[in-house]
Amino acid sequence: MRAQEFTPSKLVIFDIDDTLVYTQTKVHVVKDGQVVKSLNSHDFTHYKLQDGESFDFGDFANAKEFFNNAKPIIPMLNQLKQDIATGNKVVMVTARADFDDRELFLDTFRKYGVDMSRVHVYRAGNMTGKMQTEEKKKIIIRKLLDQGNYTKAIMYDDAEPNLQSFVELKTEYPQTKFYAWHVSLEGEASEYHRTNETLEERKKKRRVRNAAYGPGLYGGYGYFSTYGNSDSSSDGGGDGGGESIRENITPNTIHKLADRKGVKWDNEPSFLRLTKRLTGKEHLDDLDQKGLDKVKQHLEKIEENFADGKNPQDKGDSKRHGVPTKASVSTLRKVAKQGGRKGQLAHWMANMKAGKKK
Repeated sequence: MRAQEFTPSKLVIFDIDDTLVYTQTKVHVVKDGQVVKSLNSHDFTHYKLQDGESFDFGDFANAKEFFNNAKPIIPMLNQLKQDIATGNKVVMVTARADFDDRELFLDTFRKYGVDMSRVHVYRAGNMTGKMQTEEKKKIIIRKLLDQGNYTKAIMYDDAEPNLQSFVELKTEYPQTKFYAWHVSLEGEASEYHRTNETLEERKKKRRVRNAAYGPGLYGGYGYFSTYGNSDSSSDGGGDGGGESIRENITPNTIHKLADRKGVKWDNEPSFLRLTKRLTGKEHLDDLDQKGLDKVKQHLEKIEENFADGKNPQDKGDSKRHGVPTKASVSTLRKVAKQGGRKGQLAHWMANMKAGKKK
């Protein structure tokens, strides 16, 4: 007896840039043969062409640049893998056009364990005309909905115009429940509700976040708490397993994190003592993934205490706030309980002094 063919009832749509991976590729605005503006993927989504302007997607077609520089937003890639494992109809709908090397582009996701043989990538950038990106994506999604009998349609995107255009399809497909999930600048997914926040306000948030944490996944991206794995009618979430993606930590990962925290590491005796106390070895090159992860977690604790982006090691900062820099660790812990900026500085200094102990 032939097994009944499985027909997916759920359509799950993922954007790529700033939803699955963080990229810094630019789209150029050209007028009279000259580049007048360069837009990142977030700004491009909201940009409206003026008379005589056109987009140049040349950089967006560079598969090698994408493969080498795209940083994974790990929780969203995990969600992608879960939806694939469940058997949902999973697609990517991107504003990009074709890449110059299809296989290298797909390898960007394959290296994180994504089965790209089960995901089709629709490229809105291939569509002609001066329609906005959200309109192009809407046409693609409408065609997908016409091709299947879906009870649920779920979309993850960092651009609110794309999500708003998606939920507008509700009136055309009343038999389908629509769930729009907004992926924030911090990499968190939350159910989309239309706001009146302007583009400039969103850009300001991005600048503040970059100043505090630095761009990219491990400077603010990848913290994900809103979305569960259950498949309930209230959240439209994906169910099923899927192997979680783990970050491949390298010594360079630690170097970049230490630089953001203002912690000296290049032949710095205190840093060598810290790594030896944490792992039993002084040099990062001698550490395995478990050891590197211990050092990374220690440095991330400093980041949590100074999420406002201020560098506690700035000269004169401790003196201005009256922190007893030569005090013992136990004394500094007591000062840290005072709270405020003084408490933060004392807490940081106590951690660093504790790190010098063998």
